[in-house]
Order: sequence, then C-alpha cells, then structure tokens
Amino acid sequence: MENLAPANIQPNEIPDGFTTVSSVTPGGQSTSNEDNITKERELQREALLEAALTSEALERLKRIKLVKPEKASRVEATIVSMFTQGKLSEPINDGKLIEIIERMNTVGSGAGSGVNRGAAVRINIQRKRNTLLDSDDDNDDDLV
Repeated sequence: MENLAPANIQPNEIPDGFTTVSSVTPGGQSTSNEDNITKERELQREALLEAALTSEALERLKRIKLVKPEKASRVEATIVSMFTQGKLSEPINDGKLIEIIERMNTVGSGAGSGVNRGAAVRINIQRKRNTLLDSDDDNDDDLV
C-alpha cells in the first residue's frame, strides 16, 4: 500500500470542499506559523503555572477555568506576572490562591459595577401573611 502522507498529495488531487492541513488566510499568509506561536506561548504559560503553583492550587485553578474562564485567565496572568518578576519565593498553595482570587474580586468588582462584593450583602425577605390560614388569630382555649 502506498504512503498517503500529506506531502505526497498534490493540491489538485484534493476534492472540492476539503483543505490541506496548513490553511491559508485571505491575505495569502500561512496560519500554521501563527498557530505554532500561540501553542508555544500556551505551553510556556502552563509550564510557568506548574512551577508557580502547588498541585492542589493548580487543580483549583483548572476547576475555576471550567466555570469562569475570564476570571481564571486574569488570575493566571497575575500569577505568571508575579512569577516572572521574582515576587514568589515559594510555590503558591491552595490557601494563597484563594486569597489572590478574593483580593481580585474585591478590587475588580468595585470599579464599574457600583456594588461592593467584598462587603456582606444582607437580604431581607418580607412575606405577606395569609389571613385565611393564619392561626395566630384563633383562640385555642375553646378547644380544651
């Protein structure tokens, strides 16, 4: 059986609707180089995070990333920045990661939302009483 590697297939042999592995942008530039650079940056970022965080903290950050990717990206950027600037003397544990996230919540939420999430929010629920089923008005002495 002959080798069907992408290098052996000529562009005129590709059926309509199919593309080659390295796509070309409308400007004629190859996107595979850009993809490689993006992947390389992501791998470097992951390596820095693995070095800067303990395994428990890294797992917590991954769980946060599943639920709130924007928040996780901001936390990751902060940790990578701290690590590259040499501000971390030891890996960040789970407790310190929680402190960083809480600090970012209190600092970031007061800027544009008008609500301070760092302060305790008190909710007061007032229910209307149903006067037909209210047993407070009944005199239970007549039952004895």
